[in-house]
Order: sequence, then C-alpha cells, then structure tokens
Amino acid sequence: MPGIPVVFFLAAGAALLVGPKGLLTWPGLAAAAAGTLFSVRNKYFWAAVIGAGSAAVSIAAQTAFGFCAWCGLAAGFFAAAGLGAVAASGNLPRRLGAAALVLAAAVAVGSFLAYAVAGPGGARAVQPLPAVAGTAAGGSVTTTAEADRPSTSGGKAVLYISPWCPNCERALRVFIGRDPAGTKWEPVVVPQSDLRAGEEKLRALGYTGDVRAEVSVPAEGVPYLRSADGRGFLGATRCLEWARSNL
Repeated sequence: MPGIPVVFFLAAGAALLVGPKGLLTWPGLAAAAAGTLFSVRNKYFWAAVIGAGSAAVSIAAQTAFGFCAWCGLAAGFFAAAGLGAVAASGNLPRRLGAAALVLAAAVAVGSFLAYAVAGPGGARAVQPLPAVAGTAAGGSVTTTAEADRPSTSGGKAVLYISPWCPNCERALRVFIGRDPAGTKWEPVVVPQSDLRAGEEKLRALGYTGDVRAEVSVPAEGVPYLRSADGRGFLGATRCLEWARSNL
C-alpha cells in the first residue's frame, strides 16, 4: 500500500524544510519528492533504495560534520519510508534482496566516507546536558544545551568547529593567527562530547580565549560562522573570507 512510504517521505521533506538549510537540503527534498512519486506509482524497489540511501547519506554527513536534530529526524523518516516501501511490496524475493544489498552498500560507503572525513573520533551525537562551566588555562570553558541559544556571544562572531574536521583546522589557523585572544570571535565545539579534544586543539594552535561547546551546529556542516550581525557563513572558504575582512 503506497500510503505508508508516502507519509514518511513527505514527513522527511517537511523536516528538511523546517530545519536549518545547508548543502544537503535541496538534494534531500528532491529525494523526498522522488520517493513519493515512486511510491504513488507502486515502484517500491526504487522507493526503498531512495529511502535507505538518503538515510545513509544523512547519517554519514552527521557523523562527519556534527549532529543536526532536524537532519536526524529526516534521516529517521527516510529510513521508515524505505522500510514502508519494503513492506508494501508484494514481490519480496528478488527486489527486496536487491534493496537489502543497496542498503548495505549505502551504509558501508557512508560509514567509510564519514570515517575518512571525521577521523577516528567522529562527531558523535550526544543527548542535551545541563549547562556547566569551568575554567582552563588561558580562558573559560562552557557547555550549554539551550534549545534557543544566542547566535552570537557578547557581540562576537561565533565559529562552530569539530576537532576532527580538517577544514575547521584550516580556518582556525587563520582566525587564531589574526586574533589569538578571541576578542572578535569565539569558537564553539560541537558536539559537547568533543569539548576536551576541541579545547586541546585550540590551545595547541595558540588560542587563549574562551571556549564553548554545544549539542549541535545550526547548519548542515562545519566550519560554520555566525557573525555578530546574524549572517551565516558555511564552509572554510566563506569563513576565511569573513576573517580576512573582519579580523
């Protein structure tokens, strides 16, 4: 019955529309639309492939670049849509066997890419924790789990980074080289579980200011910069353009 996968594909599209926009938002919406179309036309094999593949790509991206609540919800809906397509298919043997192989391949490739990009530590998803604060040599360290966190910190730009992200280190070297005390910007490590590794990397690069950690990044990847006037810059190239003009 096409209704089950259609509902989940539409839900995945809705989650992507409501959540923060990034590089994978429009491909994800296209996948949701294609999955809906295949489901309506009873093309359950391709609906299952799209559902499983989209979920695998989303999980791999979040493993590499940081947890995103809406992205995680969309990934769950895509996976449910794929399973719904499997359940709705009346021809189980050959088609579902192929779908299972596609799913296994997608997960294997996605996991490999995530490991290659993120490194052994990964960017693990964590549950929200109560806000705590401490001090470290050269500056304070703070973690927060506020859902409606401020986009800037005391009039400073906020740079979201992961300690396992090569492009983050590339951006950090320039930011720290121009403003090692963080007078005009502040790093935020995501997710919270990587705070210690993130602080160690920042100190090793010469940063002496404050460090914060949050559950997730308000975009679909890192590095991500939120300037004091509320503008967003995703990716090392755009972050570095801002740094060279403002630091």
